[in-house]
Amino acid sequence: IPVQSYADDDALRKQLYIAFLSRGDKGNEALLKQVLALRAERAKMLGFKNWADYASADKMLAGGAAEAAFIARVTKLSKARGKRDYAELLKQLKKTNPKATAVAGWQKAKVELEVKKAKYAVDSAEVRTYFSYDATLQGLLAITSQIYDIQYKPVANDPLAWHPDVQVFDVMRGTETLGRIYLDMHPRADKFKHAAEFAILDGNAGKQLPAGALVCNLPDPKTTKGPALMDHGDVVTMFHEFGHLMHHILGGQHHWERIVGTSVEQDFVEAPSQMFEEWAWTYETLKLFAKNAQGAVIPEELVTRMRKARTSGLGTQTLQQMFYAALSLELHRADPAKVDPLAMTKKLQAQYTPF
Repeated sequence: IPVQSYADDDALRKQLYIAFLSRGDKGNEALLKQVLALRAERAKMLGFKNWADYASADKMLAGGAAEAAFIARVTKLSKARGKRDYAELLKQLKKTNPKATAVAGWQKAKVELEVKKAKYAVDSAEVRTYFSYDATLQGLLAITSQIYDIQYKPVANDPLAWHPDVQVFDVMRGTETLGRIYLDMHPRADKFKHAAEFAILDGNAGKQLPAGALVCNLPDPKTTKGPALMDHGDVVTMFHEFGHLMHHILGGQHHWERIVGTSVEQDFVEAPSQMFEEWAWTYETLKLFAKNAQGAVIPEELVTRMRKARTSGLGTQTLQQMFYAALSLELHRADPAKVDPLAMTKKLQAQYTPF
């Protein structure tokens, strides 16, 4: 992501983009076809036409046909905005490459940042100076402590901690222990590459306390010169995933394990984390911890500009998400004996996105 966002060498960005998207390309297609065949078999055994109908039977959009209609509706609403967004990106790219006729996938992230800088005066490099990893984590812990009337008590030598980097805390309310959290926040070789919350133990009232892990790949103060600075997108990610962690711990006090923690209807499971995300965009919360090396608090007018820039590229981003949704849906509606995943991917990408 840093190379895609900041590297000036277009050939390097293309090379890394292709390498990144090619991971597992030699073996994964056969495995995918096997998964699709097994899922289709299971769905039919349970009386459904296909996996799409089965997987969505208990969701707000029940059935593959309803899901397809929803994707089509969102796509139709997004097309005009996406066209304007793409034209804006191409116009920006032409400033550095006058002969450009299209914006490639590996150019998108960098050009989007340039548009935000030019249109909204939001320089991501400037924004980074206010978000050191240590201060952001302490700010997040302080905010949640205040909101939920909880305290975080460090735990040493926990036998479940799987790496020396993992920080462990008991979540307390006064003298009562509500659960335990594990923070595995920095990249290392062979580790999960994204950001997610994982349940370790489900809570059960009077029998078992919940435990959960936050696994991220955020800048590591131990391996950086000076403070480990985070992009604001990383801050949003940290807040979002911590929302899942709080949901797991604070919602982990039920008698019925089926509905404990994040074991809720899938339509709802993102709601707490979406709420947490908003705090990463709010000056009232950011001013509590977002400070640069000189101790200056992030300016309110900069946060206002960041909020305006937040919707930049929303059309193309929405179309990209509709492409992912359509690909998932159509892979699970197709005959697994006949489906060609690569051909389907190419067709749907051309249909949904301008990249």
